[in-house]
Amino acid sequence: LASLLHCPWVADFRDPWSRAPWRDDRRSFVTRAAGVLERAVVTRANHILFVAGGNRDDFARHYGATVASRFRLVPNGCDPEEFDHLERPPVDPDAPFVLLHAGSLYAGRTPVPLLNALAAAVREGVIDPRRFRVRFLGTASLQSDLSVTSRDLGLEGVVEFVPRVPRQESLRAMMAASALLLLQPGHTVSVPGKVYEYLAVGRPILAIAEEGETAEVVRESGIGVSVTPGDEEGIVMALKAIKEMAAAEVSMPRRELFDGTLGAAHIVELLASVARGGKVVNAERSGTQPVVGVPSNRGESKGL
Repeated sequence: LASLLHCPWVADFRDPWSRAPWRDDRRSFVTRAAGVLERAVVTRANHILFVAGGNRDDFARHYGATVASRFRLVPNGCDPEEFDHLERPPVDPDAPFVLLHAGSLYAGRTPVPLLNALAAAVREGVIDPRRFRVRFLGTASLQSDLSVTSRDLGLEGVVEFVPRVPRQESLRAMMAASALLLLQPGHTVSVPGKVYEYLAVGRPILAIAEEGETAEVVRESGIGVSVTPGDEEGIVMALKAIKEMAAAEVSMPRRELFDGTLGAAHIVELLASVARGGKVVNAERSGTQPVVGVPSNRGESKGL
């Protein structure tokens, strides 16, 4: 279409494509075809947007500096207006600590490493099972398997499963939680949209994630702890740390870390500049420059 209409093309990569680290199950011809299509997009588009620095850097290494000069980084975000009116309900001192995972579990996002560490924490006396709950909101498809695992680990009264609820109720549940759980195993160059919602809520975050984009964002926020899935002892210590963090006054992270309107404005500026044939100024997350983001959309790549 860009060639036929003689108009500029901005391609937007939401996730990795041909070298997606979690797609090693694809047949070889599918991987090769993805590589051919990816190269066609990257070499023909006037500008290429990425939502994660690690993904942009991988493309830059693969295609070289000349092509990378057309790359732009615009991290994701959420709509802050959904959260601005939410208030945390009064804390009941007699209520148990609630570590909440809000949303579906998919693409290998398993809580089993957490459950194993939680069982160890109970045995070691780090966690009082009468005063601690891990609540999974909206994971009906995995509930039976996780229920069996929880029972086998002696966590029947600690792990809870709640069916899907309307979005506003889900946001209120996040706000009411003691802390929020994020699962990102095997994904090093992407950040799930849930991260930005968690940041907008402002509750402490426990991330069980590989070292990479997600872990960096959680740590940068100042209200979270990140530990790798294979580090059971580290998860036990993280559970203790997140309890201590939640007991203290939690400061909201910088708004630019999650405010998607900033990124939306930057994309408008970029597209307008491309349409005028002008020079596009890149925005990076560094120093005191604003961090920009756009509302999260799933999918491996999309053209704008």
